[in-house]
Amino acid sequence: MRERFSTYRAVRHYTKPLLVVHSLEDEMIPHWMGKKTYLNANDPKKMLDITHKHLYGPIYHTEDILRQIEAMLAH
Repeated sequence: MRERFSTYRAVRHYTKPLLVVHSLEDEMIPHWMGKKTYLNANDPKKMLDITHKHLYGPIYHTEDILRQIEAMLAH
């Protein structure tokens, strides 16, 4: 299936701070897709690799994600 909206292309035009959070254990959206989004993004950017299945990562890594957001906003 081909997508009409390409995150990889769209993120190239985004110039604000970007935090890509992606689980190494995500079976719905493979980690390489999050990494590709990160690599196509402009600075400032940060990638946070987390664990747990799709959509459960933020539940278990809330504090880590909040710290990353706070650090990005402080700069």
